[in-house]
Amino acid sequence: MLPERRRLAMFQLAPTPEGRALAQNTIDKLNALGAQEAGKQFGRFVDRYSNDAASRARGGELPGFVSRDELARDFGQHFADEAFKLMVAEVSAAPVQSTKGWHVLFTIAKRDPYARAYDEVADEIRGRLVTQGRSQLFEQYLRDLRQRYPVALYEERLADLAGRLAQSQGSNR
Repeated sequence: MLPERRRLAMFQLAPTPEGRALAQNTIDKLNALGAQEAGKQFGRFVDRYSNDAASRARGGELPGFVSRDELARDFGQHFADEAFKLMVAEVSAAPVQSTKGWHVLFTIAKRDPYARAYDEVADEIRGRLVTQGRSQLFEQYLRDLRQRYPVALYEERLADLAGRLAQSQGSNR
């Protein structure tokens, strides 16, 4: 089962009272434009206000569709919860705080959760099982080799060996 995913745009402001005030002011301006125009103008606001260079370069868009868990990992649980409350083409009603600062969010698109059919995943499952089987066989092979041919490492002799190696390389020059 694949979880619900969202395509989001956002801009990030400083984690200060001034950053929060600027975020709220920007939200008010975007909401005054209306949903359709706010979506068109969002990139302009990102370019003007965001202090996150990576998202600014993409017009505020986060790369690809993201799940709630991915957002929580990157920005904190509160951020993820607030992002998933938004409808498509909706700007956050209030600034959203994350582990990185204050944000203004905009939902571009939504993908509902779905379970893939067996035909869609059969090859993927088969590949994983083959890979897992190979890994287990290889690990068993290594264990058998270690039992048949024990290797001992004499840590106390390494310094002496390194010194002799350095001397022999120095005399070859």
